[in-house]
Amino acid sequence: MILLLLVSTLIAHSSQQELSTNLSQPVNYRGNASSALSRARNVEDIILLKTSKDALKELKVALIIVDYQVDFATGSLAISAGDAGEDPVARIPAVNRLLALPFHTIIMTKDWHPADHISFLSAARNGDRQLAANSMLEMFRTAHFVQPKREQVLYPDHCVAHTRGAELVPELKIPGRAITVLKGRDTLVDSYSAFMDNEGEGRSELYEVLKRAGVDAVVVAGLAYDICVFHTTKDARNLGFYAATVRDASAAFSRVGAAEAAKYHRDAKIKEMTTDQVSIAPVDCKIRQDEQRNCETCLAKGTSCFWCNENDACLPYEWYFPGCGLPEVQYSSCWVNWSAVAIVLAILAGILIVLIFACVCCCCCKMRAAGRRRRQKAGERREAKVEASRTALETMQAERRSKREQEMDEYRQKYKFKIRVAASSIHVLDI
Repeated sequence: MILLLLVSTLIAHSSQQELSTNLSQPVNYRGNASSALSRARNVEDIILLKTSKDALKELKVALIIVDYQVDFATGSLAISAGDAGEDPVARIPAVNRLLALPFHTIIMTKDWHPADHISFLSAARNGDRQLAANSMLEMFRTAHFVQPKREQVLYPDHCVAHTRGAELVPELKIPGRAITVLKGRDTLVDSYSAFMDNEGEGRSELYEVLKRAGVDAVVVAGLAYDICVFHTTKDARNLGFYAATVRDASAAFSRVGAAEAAKYHRDAKIKEMTTDQVSIAPVDCKIRQDEQRNCETCLAKGTSCFWCNENDACLPYEWYFPGCGLPEVQYSSCWVNWSAVAIVLAILAGILIVLIFACVCCCCCKMRAAGRRRRQKAGERREAKVEASRTALETMQAERRSKREQEMDEYRQKYKFKIRVAASSIHVLDI
């Protein structure tokens, strides 16, 4: 229990520092609610040190297509109008290739805003909100609200619920089993991530949908790469899923935002792939009956993986541990935070030393107390012995006095003397 508390404190501190660094961007629209959510996964990795085999065995992968809606593709907030110069329409074939793959679960998210949403420039002065005195109202600039207290980038009206602009692009070949998740429905708070709003308070049903389906990993693509796709991928990772993003099936709005998102993915070891690299079907190990089902057998056959599951299939390690070579993965040198492990071990060593010192002090105190008790009992025995001796002496003296008085009585009766017995002598008086 002490170990869990220490590691939780350590990882919570490091996670908080990392999140505060990542969130210190020109537009501060994210809270720090995800820091607590990332703690459990890190603790699990450090405490359990689970092997790559356990991590990759029989994973269930979900595809999340974020906000591929008419308004973002060709409508009022077309991503192609941004300075990144990326056209969502040109990337629809890549999205359709992803939708055709046999993912375990497919999620389609939608911005589903009310007509007076706080992100709309046209609604910035509505009566249910109050701007700061020095706040300027400009498109794609940050507005400062004092009621509710938050910052919000302002956009043109887009993806209003039950309008054509909020519908998914009709060219998408969406499977019938796909699940639609709506976000951004709260009037006074925006929601870039498909998991939660920008304040980290309101949750969509996406997390529960994935958990009910038993999903372990997510592949995220859609619009815009540097905003909603980025925050959905980051929250998926913080919530404990393996996460990857498909770059050629996503379009960025801002050149600067795209660069920052790519850097975050590199630093957090979130895999960025192209549609050609996405393969969720296991590679056939082709293991004969006389061969062992283990990692070495797969590697000997030239597959780029290191674990054969019960179905004789290999899972590619590069997908889940980007930037790691096979030896690094096998010996845990890239997916275990050894610095944190060393710190934890140092803390445990310190605790052990303190415990030993406390035990020694406790033993010394107990020995001193025992010595005091022994001395006290010995004193009590001596006092009891002295008291017994005094009592015996007094008894003997009393017996002698009684005997002497008896003898004097006998002499008096015999010789008719009046005898007075004193304490130290006998006086004979005249008759």
